[in-house]
Amino acid sequence: MTAPISCSRLPLNIENIWLAGAAPALKNDIALSGKLDAKAVYAMQARNLGALFDAPRIKASFNVRDGSIGNIDLERTIQQRAVETTGGKTLFANLSGNMTLEGRRYQYRQMRLAAGLLTASGEADIMPDKQLSGKASVEMKLKSPTVRARLTLSGDLKQPVLRR
Repeated sequence: MTAPISCSRLPLNIENIWLAGAAPALKNDIALSGKLDAKAVYAMQARNLGALFDAPRIKASFNVRDGSIGNIDLERTIQQRAVETTGGKTLFANLSGNMTLEGRRYQYRQMRLAAGLLTASGEADIMPDKQLSGKASVEMKLKSPTVRARLTLSGDLKQPVLRR
């Protein structure tokens, strides 16, 4: 019996990566753009070398500047006070948070988004079948009273759904 092959606690620092250019390499269905900075630690373990990259474990903190999230429109959802929205785009100045990847499940925690008068915080999970779940608190400061909403995220990566 051979011992498993492993790599553990390998640090990775990423600075000023344009996400739009990196998206095909990431094989991700999220339409995300902007400049990424991230600090990550990853570990891998498998019974043989060929399977080593099949199930990595990654913990990262990230910051994305001057970008957008496709298929999600936080501003329209909060301004129209719609019960449910799909599609659109959210432009932002800054998006930060923590990400964990384990067992092909992505967990995003302590996310914060700043987009001018719009701010949001929340968390989201992406399951191996690309189904989404999450929640967000969104606030938009207008000339009149500030508009606030608590939203839930569902659907899948190709068609996320925001609900009040």
